[in-house]
Amino acid sequence: VNFPSLNKPLERPHKLAGRTPFEILANCSLVDGSVTNRIQIIGCGTSWHAALLGEYLFEHIARIPVDVQYASEFRYRQPLVRPNDVVIVVSNSGETLDAVESLRTVRSCENGESILTVAFVNEADCTIGRESDAVVEAMA
Repeated sequence: VNFPSLNKPLERPHKLAGRTPFEILANCSLVDGSVTNRIQIIGCGTSWHAALLGEYLFEHIARIPVDVQYASEFRYRQPLVRPNDVVIVVSNSGETLDAVESLRTVRSCENGESILTVAFVNEADCTIGRESDAVVEAMA
């Protein structure tokens, strides 16, 4: 499986410039099993169910704890993110209003410039895809 956008180093002015999304994801868990950064997955409707599957896969295979949130609730919060955290936004269309606003909420919060955002969408040329650091196309 090849995910080209996850292998491409982030560009300036991103605070994580020079590192690839794969490197950032890999650093969420250390060899000794300790967790250094969080992964949050956000989705609505059936995308939320896909996010639950992603949570299971990350936790079961990579042994990295994941939080899954409803975008319709997340967008009204003040996200607790730390530098190097990862936020994955799942959306079929890439235009779901609650998911778009959740992404923008993350971007505008304290430390928002120091986290990795990944879009998991059907088509990269969408609002969520354009506003995220990396895109994984489901091609469904």
